[in-house]
Parts: sequence; C-alpha cells; structure tokens
Amino acid sequence: MNPRRFLTWLVCAAVVVLTAGCGGSTAPEDNSRSLGIFSGSAHGGTLNLDMTEGRGPVSGTALLIIGDNTYSGAIAGTLTNGQLSITVDYNNNFGPVTYSGALSGSTFSGTFQSAGQSGTFSLTQESVQQSVNVAGSWTGTFSSQATPALAGSLSVTLTQNGDNLSGTLVSQVGSNPPTTGTITSGVIVGTTITSGAFSDSNGNTGEFHGEVNATGDTFQGAYRTLRDGTLKDFGTYTLRR
Repeated sequence: MNPRRFLTWLVCAAVVVLTAGCGGSTAPEDNSRSLGIFSGSAHGGTLNLDMTEGRGPVSGTALLIIGDNTYSGAIAGTLTNGQLSITVDYNNNFGPVTYSGALSGSTFSGTFQSAGQSGTFSLTQESVQQSVNVAGSWTGTFSSQATPALAGSLSVTLTQNGDNLSGTLVSQVGSNPPTTGTITSGVIVGTTITSGAFSDSNGNTGEFHGEVNATGDTFQGAYRTLRDGTLKDFGTYTLRR
C-alpha cells in the first residue's frame, strides 16, 4: 500500500472512533441518570430529595416538612467519588441549606449547614420501599405563599393504579363558590408523591408534590398554579383521612 494512502487511512480510522464516520459527527449523548428519591429525617422533620445527575452536576427538587410547615426548593450540587454535596434554596424564607455526605447504594447520610443551624441527616432511597396506598378521600386546607390572605379548604379523592395516581379535587375560599378540578397524573414512590398535575374549572393548570406519613393518614406538600404557562400562585397544603 502507498505509504501516504496508508497514513490517510490510519488517520481516518482514528477519527471514525471519535465521530462514527470520517468527516461525520454524532449527536451528544444524554448522560443524565436518576439518582432516585431519598427520604428520611433532618431538621427535626422529614426530608425528601428527588435527584438527577447529568454530566457532573446534580439537580432536582427537595421537600422538607417540619410539623405543619412545608418547604420546597430546587437542588444544585455535585457528586464526586461517592461524595454528594447539594444546596437547596428553600422557599417561605427558610433559606439555603447545604447537605454533604456519602451516597452509598440506597443511602445518603451526612451533615447539613445553613445560616441558622447545622446537624445530621440520614436518608434512604424510596425505590426500595413499598409504596403507601393513598387511594380514597382526603380533606384539609391549602395556603398560598404568593397571596397570604388566600387560604381555604381542600378535598381530594385519589385513585391509585400501582404507583400511578389520578383523581378529583375541590377547593374553596370562604363563602366563594368552590373550584373543582381533575388530577391528571401523579406517581407515588414509597411515601413520596411526585409529577403531580391537575387542571381546574377556572382554566388553570397546576403541579404538586408531597409526602405521606408512614401510617398513610397525613399528606402534606407544595403546589403551584399556572395560567397559560405563567405562574399564578404557589403554596402548601395539608390533607388527612
């Protein structure tokens, strides 16, 4: 073989390994993966982390329930050699909190630090837990964090098919006419409800997530309501049965 032609073939072969074709290109791979939903004790309450890792950064959502107070926020952090460090910027003036520790198998444990307090946490991946049965009727209250004066009663009826949820809802503020709605989707993993979506009789759509206690009789979480894709309201709710 001609030496120059051989050299050209060798270079092209090397490029094929990188581009799947001499002179070609490939679309970037989506290397994101779900780390799962982790729940357990922290801050004297219950903490839930739904996390995804993508090309280094870790993202997701957090839900913290302390007594009758519910806080939620976005997750941002990194995972390096089994050590996970994330910061959650909670709403409702709870402030940012950093959680650092070892992510090993189905557990994530370590220490947390914020401007007002520090302590330890221990979380377990909920995918290894049996999901709580939440089917049935729930009643309670909701409270807006965008409009503090907006609060009222909330009734929810859930249908559960495996880990998938659907149902109906009715909310009412004072003597105003009630608002009805349909829960179009939701997923329960262990005791955590994620990917909740609903629409109501006022033309709004919404999203919700929450946490059910171990005995399955209390359900707390956060919601947000949108109109034509624009955020209209957000707040928290507490339901019991």
